[in-house]
Amino acid sequence: MELVDGAGSASERKTLPSGWVPAKPLWIPALVGLVVVVLDQVTKLLIRGWLGPDAGSHRFDLAGDLLAFVYVENPGAAFGILRGQTAFLILAAAAIVVLLIVTLRDAARLSPLMYVGLGLLLGGALGNLIDRIRLGYVTDFIAVGIWPKFNVADSAITVGLILMGFSYLVFDSEQVTEKRQSDHHAGNGHQAE
Repeated sequence: MELVDGAGSASERKTLPSGWVPAKPLWIPALVGLVVVVLDQVTKLLIRGWLGPDAGSHRFDLAGDLLAFVYVENPGAAFGILRGQTAFLILAAAAIVVLLIVTLRDAARLSPLMYVGLGLLLGGALGNLIDRIRLGYVTDFIAVGIWPKFNVADSAITVGLILMGFSYLVFDSEQVTEKRQSDHHAGNGHQAE
């Protein structure tokens, strides 16, 4: 797909790899992020009311020890590291959110998967940041085997990183290959003159 780059003249054309979005559709990561924040906060609210501190039981087995809902107040970061460092974790999460927003604003055209991945990452970071600011801890509740407990925001962050990595490997390598081929053909054209 060819299109005119806003920074250049009509004669300067850029070809985008197939599957790339021709403009900056910032609504994609914004919408994905909003959906993640809403789902994350609603599920945490429901779990706190159902299995939270005032409940008779803090665990509901779905498949024995393999899968359960377990109410956990996580004052640390992933896997319980940095316990009690709430102020640092709030600042770090806020910095990550700002970095993601700046990345989205300043990035060149990205693949659709990259936009979705960034939205998942942004929504997950905001979901856990809201917990830290409001409660001083993050509510975790999904228990899978011996894996540490997690929540919707954590899942969104993980899936977002996977999508971004996949997008980078697939689309960036495609763009590099197309650029090399374009440069090679341009180089051959100059030699013939």
